[in-house]
Amino acid sequence: MLSFDSEDSTVRRQRFNRPLGSVACIHKTSTDLIANLDIELSALFESTDYQQVVWLDFTEVNSVAQQLADVQAVLGGMRRGDVLRVTMNAHASALHPGGGGLSANELLTKRRMKFDHLAGDFMDSAAEDGDFAPDRYPRQILIAIRNAAAAAALYASGLGLYPLQVETYADGQAMASVTGVVLRLDEMVEFVRSTGIENWPFYVSDWEQPERIDVPDLTIRERLLFDQLIAKGVKGRLSRDFPFDRKAAKDLLERYQRYSRYLPQFTHVIY
Repeated sequence: MLSFDSEDSTVRRQRFNRPLGSVACIHKTSTDLIANLDIELSALFESTDYQQVVWLDFTEVNSVAQQLADVQAVLGGMRRGDVLRVTMNAHASALHPGGGGLSANELLTKRRMKFDHLAGDFMDSAAEDGDFAPDRYPRQILIAIRNAAAAAALYASGLGLYPLQVETYADGQAMASVTGVVLRLDEMVEFVRSTGIENWPFYVSDWEQPERIDVPDLTIRERLLFDQLIAKGVKGRLSRDFPFDRKAAKDLLERYQRYSRYLPQFTHVIY
């Protein structure tokens, strides 16, 4: 496994927390790493016959053009069966925070113009000012990733990136993410049929209809109660046991139940 980051302090933390000594942690930008990826991987693997799972996790807002170029570059070196995950900042306020006497409409126009400058030809040609409101901007990020992937060199060899999971979430700031597998363009329908991936509850293949991951912020006591209710399969006690109205509690429970097995659990251990 190869882990990298442009921040030296982050790399030092990675090295401290890596679960195995065989995990390589290096200080590089994604652009530098991709340009020398074969060299870095050859130091880890004796054979060149391997599949790749690559996650490009971008947080900078003003480097969209380079980030999309990195997506194209890494796809250019991928083979059939490789997996790519791309995460990009989708916080609309980062394009322009507002203020300065701007009206709501003027602010949206400013954001659209800024993204047009950042994404260039990969921007949605049908985008309107309203698409840069906070709840709609993540879709523009995903469309730009789709357009960049579609223009990557691997398409010339009959390969493409097929999305398996398209999502938005808030991690301090709004983020948009897609995970896809490299397949032959003529086998994508058969891939879905043969793998049964449509039965996976988090499967989303539509670039423009991402799933919103929205995990409720619960206290420890509320979480323990939800765990008990889920285990017992009981929802009727919500109005009595939970300090919110029934409708709000039901919504919280459904969202918590959908993602609960993936939530980290921190426990104090004495040894």
